[in-house]
Amino acid sequence: MTGLVPIAHSPDAGDEHWRAGLNLVGEWLMEQSGNTRATYSDSIGWPFTASGKKREEPARYGAAWLYWCYDHGVLLFDARRLHVLAWLEAVEAARHPKTGEPLKKRSKAHMVSAVSAFYTWAQATGRRADNPA
Repeated sequence: MTGLVPIAHSPDAGDEHWRAGLNLVGEWLMEQSGNTRATYSDSIGWPFTASGKKREEPARYGAAWLYWCYDHGVLLFDARRLHVLAWLEAVEAARHPKTGEPLKKRSKAHMVSAVSAFYTWAQATGRRADNPA
């Protein structure tokens, strides 16, 4: 952990590397169409609503990729396969805050799909050589 305020409490906090990573996620999301953008946004843990306001509660109950990376001090473009595997364990263990039930298979699939799509885009645009997901 980098000693920064957790993203769930302050999504704009952090060093320049974290903000640069978030800017690239935002750029990727803007290239998506309406429903795809909304699904990817929630699934990857974009900390802002469609109107640009800070989310009141973390996307996907704080188990989303961006939240996990931030909370574990992993910069988005430093993530490796081992980070993705650790995140997947956290996703499996995540519970809905109101029901206590595990996340649904479809939600988990959306989360993995969004992360993979982001890194595929990063590869295609020359920002990353591989896709850790």
